Amino acid sequence: MAKKRRTELDIDSEFLAEKPEEAPPPPAAEPPPPERPVKEKHPKKKINKVKLLIVVASGIAAITLTVALVWLAASIFTSVSKHKPAPTPPPPPKQEATPAPAVSLVYSLQPFFIPLKEKGPTESKLVKVQFELEMVSPETQRDMDRNIILVRENIYFMLQNKGRADFMDKEKLAKLAVDVAIAVNRSLQSGGVSRVFITDILIN
Repeated sequence: MAKKRRTELDIDSEFLAEKPEEAPPPPAAEPPPPERPVKEKHPKKKINKVKLLIVVASGIAAITLTVALVWLAASIFTSVSKHKPAPTPPPPPKQEATPAPAVSLVYSLQPFFIPLKEKGPTESKLVKVQFELEMVSPETQRDMDRNIILVRENIYFMLQNKGRADFMDKEKLAKLAVDVAIAVNRSLQSGGVSRVFITDILIN
């Protein structure tokens, strides 16, 4: 029987080591739906009782201080308003005071009879004149009573030097009244006479 011969073949080892066929990749899986964000629950903080007491005490102290300040301000305002004097009402508007009518003190003199000498023919004429004197004060009136003789003499002496025209012209009569006032005041010591009125005049 014929022996079988082992025929050795030069076979490339790389060929023998053929890579097995790769399996096709599995189909891509659909992405899962986005998950909703879960809200993290805050962990419960433990309340510190000491701090809470301090905060409450601080609030109560602040309120108490505010009330005390308001009460103090109100009491001070009340005490000041009590001691404050009431405002004085404004004075009434000034009214022009109407001067009271002055009571004039009039002293009536007895009439004077003065002889007038005209130029030319020596023919005498007589003039009758009477005066009223306005006194400055009651003391002047009493002074007049004490010195009436001296007053009349001074007036008479002054009138003797006047002419006829001095008793007829208005301006000269006004000057005559001033001259009489001067003669009277020279005879008095208290005040004197403020005005002289000619109440009667008659030329014969």
